[in-house]
Amino acid sequence: MTKRKLTLKMVQKYLGQEGKRYNSYVVFECPLCKAEGNDKNKHNLVFYENKGGYLKCMRKPNDNHGQKIYEAIMKKEKGGNNELLQ
Repeated sequence: MTKRKLTLKMVQKYLGQEGKRYNSYVVFECPLCKAEGNDKNKHNLVFYENKGGYLKCMRKPNDNHGQKIYEAIMKKEKGGNNELLQ
């Protein structure tokens, strides 16, 4: 089974943020870090367009925030709820 490719539009729609674009990536506020009281600079979550739509939380890479958000976006795209942002 192949993973569905994540697009910038999908991330922006899910997070409700435009993000800040750099050369080959876009940064966002990480909703999971925010819930923990972190990411006050709103730049922990990085979306790499050139890596096939890869999300990574730079503050807590070992906590799999990027993977959790990816899964939540895919669930939402299939008609599920937006549980991470509630």
